[in-house]
Amino acid sequence: MFKSRYLQTPNRLSAPFFADLSAGFYVFLLALPLSLGIAEASGFPAVMGLLTAAVGGMFTSWFTGSNLSIKGPAAGLIVIVLGAVNDLGSADPLNGWMLTLGAIFVAGAIQVVLGLLKFGKWVDLIPPSAIQGMLVAIGVVILSKQLYILLGIPAVDAAGKAISKPLSLIAHLGVGIKLINWKVALIGFWSIFWVWMWTRVKSNFLKAIPSPLIVLVTVIPMAHFLNLEEIYRLRFDFEFSELWNVKIALKAPVSWWLFFKYVGLFAIIGGLESLLTVNALHGLKAEEVPNKDKDLVAVGLGNMVSSLFGGLPMISEVARSTANIHNGARTYWANFFHGAFILLFMVFSTHFNQIIPLSALAAMLVMVGIKLASPKVLVALKKIGPEQIWGFSVTLIGSLAIDLLWGLTLGTLAKLAVEKWSAKRQKV
Repeated sequence: MFKSRYLQTPNRLSAPFFADLSAGFYVFLLALPLSLGIAEASGFPAVMGLLTAAVGGMFTSWFTGSNLSIKGPAAGLIVIVLGAVNDLGSADPLNGWMLTLGAIFVAGAIQVVLGLLKFGKWVDLIPPSAIQGMLVAIGVVILSKQLYILLGIPAVDAAGKAISKPLSLIAHLGVGIKLINWKVALIGFWSIFWVWMWTRVKSNFLKAIPSPLIVLVTVIPMAHFLNLEEIYRLRFDFEFSELWNVKIALKAPVSWWLFFKYVGLFAIIGGLESLLTVNALHGLKAEEVPNKDKDLVAVGLGNMVSSLFGGLPMISEVARSTANIHNGARTYWANFFHGAFILLFMVFSTHFNQIIPLSALAAMLVMVGIKLASPKVLVALKKIGPEQIWGFSVTLIGSLAIDLLWGLTLGTLAKLAVEKWSAKRQKV
């Protein structure tokens, strides 16, 4: 059914094959710790981050409309996934996980339908200000949650009551700092230092080593030396036989409104992030002309398959896709190879049980959050036009105060209202 691009003459076989194999291995090294961290932060078993990346690589490669994109779990969806697990589970994480899988499956089916109906082009109608506001909000939420893990402090208020809302987490961070665990924090700041320092490395040889890999190699012996408590380490409770157990909840949720709210968030926000990535990759490699609709179908199918096995929602992820291009990927096989390497690691994942510090994974996500919430966004928007600030501000505030879908909707409406008002003013 699918014709391999490597079934060519012998002297043409090696170059693209080894280029894709090499790029796929590099992306695997980058995706491995990030996939674990994203799953853990989302309230899913950590190994399900690996499963999602494996499905995103080995399955969606055959349907993709963007050959050089990498499919897998995304930090930008942590907010939605964790919210779904907490809200749908009603204090029962296992039930929340199963119901969230059902929402991901339905959202994936919707993405397939939207792709078949050629809705991919509509992403261009969403104002850049609203998109940037949403991304900054995601960055703020990631920071608000991961800083607690990075410092080894409980997410509680002054009265000792658990908190989870981003604005509350930010407001009570000062209270938690009094309870800082210095061993956990030391590993966290060590990890941040290496990720930051690696952005300043000039040597091409050293740059070829992903900073997350450097972090893992150094923090594992560090945690052992510090005698870090097991509660602050990543657990792998996984057997391959468990993959064949149906995990999607077949019962009705407590609230259908909540269920379909998260279906909408997964379908729209996940689809939007994927399409934005495809646009960005076209800018990096002009000759790689993407088919947005086909890629949306591929992501939707990947989400359906991933959810059946207990995995997270996936998107075409921008950082990993960019690394894929910069490391010489030629075809969709690079994504396939990245997924195959992830699957191979899953086979041996139990050997890494409780040796990876959670604060190291949190540090990587903190750096992602800082990048998303960078003040440079405001400067870029001002260059496009001062009216963009309105859409950005409304989206950011709405996303943090309510949720991402409402924030994006209100920000888009605010941007359109300001444009209409400006046009009327100019006529007068």
